[in-house]
Amino acid sequence: MRVRHLLVGLALAAVAPAQMAWMQRAGGGPSARTDHATAYDSVRGRIVLFGGQDTNCQDLADTWEFDGVLWIQCRPLYPPPGRYGHAMTFDAARGRTVLFGGMTGLNDTWEWDGTSWLLFQMPVNPGPGFPPLLAWDSARQRSVLWNGTTWEWDGTSWRQRAVVISDTWTWDRPVPFPAQAAR
Repeated sequence: MRVRHLLVGLALAAVAPAQMAWMQRAGGGPSARTDHATAYDSVRGRIVLFGGQDTNCQDLADTWEFDGVLWIQCRPLYPPPGRYGHAMTFDAARGRTVLFGGMTGLNDTWEWDGTSWLLFQMPVNPGPGFPPLLAWDSARQRSVLWNGTTWEWDGTSWRQRAVVISDTWTWDRPVPFPAQAAR
């Protein structure tokens, strides 16, 4: 099994440089920023970007979409407040991008439907914590958040999950390049 994975890896490494390369796109797009969040909307085939901080450390509250060719600035009537260090994922079951929190102490939940942002005000929220991580669990049809504790969003409410982590893993060896691995 290990040899098979190595051979597949070497085969991919051999063709990847010829087929894959960074390409700068012409045209406008979002301004320079850091700590923004993105999610891929698989229903509409677009990357959604929100917020971040500009080069002067000002929180941004803009929404952009990339269709694979062009960046389009969306201008919703009621966007979320500016923020950085937030998290986003795409809820494939409901066709909405979910946004949570931010490092400015925000613990709010918003959803983007491609036209408008909708704020969800609930009595129970995950609360601010570590920079949040948010991912879609397609098997259970829920967004899963980690911000020091684990929460699930089902489209109507947050629910805290009890997760026990009892082991720690480290990697102490450099990963060889394909040419080195073949030796």
